[in-house]
Amino acid sequence: MTFGIFKVFVIIVTEGYHIGGFACVLLDRFENDWQERLMADAETTPIEMLSRRFAGANLPAPRQPADEEIKESGASGLFKMLYNLLF
Repeated sequence: MTFGIFKVFVIIVTEGYHIGGFACVLLDRFENDWQERLMADAETTPIEMLSRRFAGANLPAPRQPADEEIKESGASGLFKMLYNLLF
């Protein structure tokens, strides 16, 4: 059981690094000086900078995936595993 919890923790941390990396790719595309501003303010994260960049923007609505896409992605299996660990 302990190994399972550690594995879930590693998956969550890894996913966080992927999301942060993707945010940096988007910041590279939309803002030139984001690295300097990030280094100047130790409390700011790339996600916060990206959020401020698109605050008030007219973005498309999130798309709800079809049931087939969820089954293929393994997201439902991950949810069930996390749910079973908690309860």
